[in-house]
Amino acid sequence: MANHFNRIIVALLVSVLAQAAGAQDIVYTDKEIARNGDFADSLYTAWHEYWCDVYSQARRGDEGYGLRMMDLSNEDDHYAFQLLTLPTELSSARLAFDYRAEADVGIGIDGQPVILEASIASSKGFDSENLQETPPLTELGTLFSETITTEFDWRSQAVDVDAALIAKMQAAHAAGEHVFLKVSQKKSGTYDKHGFYADIDNVSFKVSGTQKVSELHGTIAYLEENDDGDPFAIGTLDPNTNETQTIWTHPDGHFGHFSNLTWKPDGTELAFLSDHDFQFSIFRDDIYAIRPDGSGLRHLPGYREVDDENLPRVTVSGAIEADTGVSGASYSIIMGIQGTDKGQMIIVSEGETVSFTIPDVPVLDDPNVFNQPLILQYWGGGCSAGIEYAFPVGMVSNGKVDIGTTTFFAANCCGILTGYRPSDLSWKYDGSEIGFALIGLWKMPVDTTAGFAIEELEPYGSGLSSNLAWSPVDDRYLYEDMDYRTTHAQLFLAREGGEPELILDDYNGFVTPVWLPDASGFLYVGLPDSGFDDTIYLHDLASGEDTRLTYFKFEQIDTLSLSPDGRHIVFELQDRSAYPSRSGLWIMDRSNPVEIWPITEGGSYINPDWSRTDVVLDDDSADDSDDDNSDDDSGKDASGSGGGGGGCFITVANQVQCLPCLKRQ
Repeated sequence: MANHFNRIIVALLVSVLAQAAGAQDIVYTDKEIARNGDFADSLYTAWHEYWCDVYSQARRGDEGYGLRMMDLSNEDDHYAFQLLTLPTELSSARLAFDYRAEADVGIGIDGQPVILEASIASSKGFDSENLQETPPLTELGTLFSETITTEFDWRSQAVDVDAALIAKMQAAHAAGEHVFLKVSQKKSGTYDKHGFYADIDNVSFKVSGTQKVSELHGTIAYLEENDDGDPFAIGTLDPNTNETQTIWTHPDGHFGHFSNLTWKPDGTELAFLSDHDFQFSIFRDDIYAIRPDGSGLRHLPGYREVDDENLPRVTVSGAIEADTGVSGASYSIIMGIQGTDKGQMIIVSEGETVSFTIPDVPVLDDPNVFNQPLILQYWGGGCSAGIEYAFPVGMVSNGKVDIGTTTFFAANCCGILTGYRPSDLSWKYDGSEIGFALIGLWKMPVDTTAGFAIEELEPYGSGLSSNLAWSPVDDRYLYEDMDYRTTHAQLFLAREGGEPELILDDYNGFVTPVWLPDASGFLYVGLPDSGFDDTIYLHDLASGEDTRLTYFKFEQIDTLSLSPDGRHIVFELQDRSAYPSRSGLWIMDRSNPVEIWPITEGGSYINPDWSRTDVVLDDDSADDSDDDNSDDDSGKDASGSGGGGGGCFITVANQVQCLPCLKRQ
């Protein structure tokens, strides 16, 4: 009762402080918002292009690429434009770029002069994959114009955007129109051949102004990457202040594999995948949960930890027999026992049997029956890294157990198979179970200590199922699967125990879909028809219609998540101009998609997940050292953190709707 009362006091205090602090507007001073402004990568550039392209020969300097305003026919006007992520209130802007002119030797002296222009334009939306000679934009004003009549070497140009054009940009942005920087090369006479073409490099567009930020609820979790592009830590971010905090760092220095992060619906824990104990686990990556302050790290399901003094301990003996079929081969094996930190290294040759004895092994389940799997990591016989699993059983007697002889086949080289590696974690709406993909779709309870208790989800999907996403309000779930006849990916909607329903055929999504809070629809990342532009779409389940929300070009968007009310989207936007690529986190207002801004600066941040409710730390979390995190939450009411979902949110039709919080089952 005291703990329950204290939690309520803490929740009220945090709420009061949040209201007092509120969201912090972001002030920009000469912030550069042109992405890939130096055209650093020929394959991935932020520019929509019509009859022009990116070439290394068009660059200024020894590295990178430039934009060449030329096509093979030399007959069409050429243009390229890029989305400008303007702040809500724009006070000033400045364009700078380098350019040069070259004669088209294939045309000769009859080639006509061309006009090079830089301008600002706007649009509510357009078909980015079928651009025509006339740009699908409304011109707002010209920044620069020059008629090219002769060749010249590189020049630098800079221009301040005048107040009248600033006002037009502001008005278009306020009206929900996307604003673009456009570069054009146009014919200037009656002859239909260009006599010259321009190269452009080092484009910079800087703005000053204020990004207005409404008060945002919840906490954003993310993975942080090191300079080598490897994720190494889990952090949290306050979307109101963009303040970050590292809550857990991988013991080995970095994650061996990428993991998604997923908040428990009540915001009390964050689930993730890690391989730091894989040598002692049946899984190549284990599922863990951790509290928002970094305390209470535990396995899911709740294994009893190896340092539990109440666990019985035994001496395990047995043997490994090598039956690999590779004559004369020798193997080094690191042998671990699932759920423990006990193991041994052995060397065995083909046809040989080697005995082992491992003392002080904790028994995690039935104290009379030892049935914990063996994990055999190995190298040799032409394999640089392999892993096998064995499932021996032995009866415990007088503190000892003989698990007999285990056959080692050396048949799972990691270059071919990767072992049992879960992916695509997703919590059930009430927080009682967690689902994942692993050669099919699975679920397991999170608060049991009686073994794994893993069950197949029904429908199960196939061995290629992925991108599992459980509904926030019921037992429906979305998942991606493969059509073996067409090899197309498809997105299905299923209810446990029911039949799957095909939602999107020829599904171009490659990021786990994100449900709206009321489950009336979902967000996903896909490609426009015949395109390569990662695009965020909103799918309405009732109508089956998709609404396009973003107009990036050749950008990679990964990992979406929604704010508790469903109004704001956080997503990962990858900058491929660097190697290894770097990623930042951005927020977009779903009800007004032109409001979009970065929330991380410097570093590299991936796989964001936005909690479904405000995250409130238990006042006694620092002293709560029980591994199964089994606080008595039975007294929590709907205003505490014992449910999930609930509150008010934005529907698929951008309507505000409020529902009562879900009670813990």
